[in-house]
Parts: sequence; structure tokens; C-alpha cells
Amino acid sequence: MRFGDTVPREVELALWFHDAIYEPLSGKNEKKSADWAQSFVLENGASRDIADRVHRLIMVTEHNAPAKTSDESLLVDIDLAVLGTEPAIYQIFEEGVRSEYKMVPWPLYKKKRVEVLKGFLDRPRIFQNEPFLTEREQQARKNLAAAISKLDG
Repeated sequence: MRFGDTVPREVELALWFHDAIYEPLSGKNEKKSADWAQSFVLENGASRDIADRVHRLIMVTEHNAPAKTSDESLLVDIDLAVLGTEPAIYQIFEEGVRSEYKMVPWPLYKKKRVEVLKGFLDRPRIFQNEPFLTEREQQARKNLAAAISKLDG
């Protein structure tokens, strides 16, 4: 069974590994996670092609370039799904993000967080696939706008 340009197990592996290594101030979390996943997959008998696809899928969660395949866009939508949750859940998420970055002085945190949130809000579409687009897009935009307003206020 194929799923876009990969098979479901490759997308699942990418989902499991995409935040496996997470250090709040590191800019290399996705790369480290992708490298670890690639090694794990190879060490457990998968082909180089499979390992490379899992690596590529994880790297797309850096959110610094548009997804190129349907599997990449699905992985990105799943990664961003929290943006479209109900406001109370989204607020807990934002509080968790601040807690992860508590060592960052408030003025710098506020500036950088607003930049990140505006980056998502400025996209023509946050989500690319159904049901995310229909079920979460508008709520994500409301949550992002509210979070930016709270940080700016």
C-alpha cells in the first residue's frame, strides 16, 4: 500500500521521530532527529531509500520551505494541528512553549515568538490537506491572532 510518494510506515516513523531530539535553543533539532531516525531505520534492515525518505519527511518539519510532496504536506499538517485546537487547549500549548523557553528574557522571547506566529498567519493556507483545512484553518488563524495580540499587548 502506498501513501503519496511513500508508504504509511515511513510517514509513521517520521511522526514518531520528528521531535525525538528536542533542545529548546538548538536550531538543529530536526536534523538531529532525522539523522537518528535514518540510522535507526538502516540499523534495523531498511533500505537506504526508505531511510532517506524518513529523513526527508522529518526535515520538512523545520517549516522553512513549502512541502513538495503529499506526504510532506500531511506530516506538516499533523505537526501544526495544535494550532487549530480549541482556544483553551491552544493556550495551554502556548504556555508550554513559554515554559520551554523560560531561560529566554521576556522581551526577546516575545519578539521571536511573534515572528514565528506571524510567519504561520501570513501564509495563504496554514493547512494543505483535508480534514485539517476545513476543520482547523479558521481556528488556527484565530488562535494565532489572539496569541500575537496577547504578546503584543
